[in-house]
Order: sequence, then structure tokens, then C-alpha cells
Amino acid sequence: MTRSFHEIEPPPDPGRFNYRDIFIPGIPQNTITETVDRSVGSDFLVEEIIMRMPHDQEIPFLLPGLAPTGRTVEVPLVAMVKFRDGLMASERLYWDQAAVFTQVGLIAAEGLPMAEFTEVTRFLREKVTS
Repeated sequence: MTRSFHEIEPPPDPGRFNYRDIFIPGIPQNTITETVDRSVGSDFLVEEIIMRMPHDQEIPFLLPGLAPTGRTVEVPLVAMVKFRDGLMASERLYWDQAAVFTQVGLIAAEGLPMAEFTEVTRFLREKVTS
């Protein structure tokens, strides 16, 4: 990573969010990552991904402070990465946090203006095969 690398995700604790201490250990062991689409340029990467994981441990970057619920969480997300001089200069991750909350039972989807998460992932998967 470049010296000026910045991360946009809000850190769960004061201080610097980092991959080594928070992100990598926070990914449950049985996580499946499915690439839906990828765009690559000379200095950028944009990737559409579906992550499917058991909520069998705390996931500080996704559900900070929430004890494991035992539920399976499926998260469509977009990763945008910029490179400078061959090194990662920045990364931005975007996902629907309300969909994550409904899957672990923190909010009810009824009455909310949102698509059922299984419809979203099915649409993305069909996009891959078409």
C-alpha cells in the first residue's frame, strides 16, 4: 500500500482501521466469496462480489459488537480499488447494511423500501451466467 493509503470504512474502535488486526481476522473461516463482475484499468479495479458467511463469530467490520447469531449472511458488495506506482492507494467497499441487519434479525424488512436480499443475489448470479 502507498504511504498515503486511506480507508473509508468507519473503524469500530478509535484509531486506524487495518487489515491485519481487524479485517482479516474478522472474516469467518467458512466465508465463500463469489465474483459477479470485475472491471480493471491501468490504475483501478472495481469488483462486484457476493460474500456468504456464517455469523459464528464477531465480524467487527460488518456487525461491530454483535455477538454471533448463528445465521448465514449473504452480502452483495462493490469494492473499488485505486493503484498508484503499482501499490494500492485506496479502497472503498459499498454494501447494503440494512440488508445485513435484516438477515441477523436486528431489523424487520416489512414496510421498508428495500428488496429482499435473496432477490438481489439471485439477480446478480443470473447476470453472471447470461
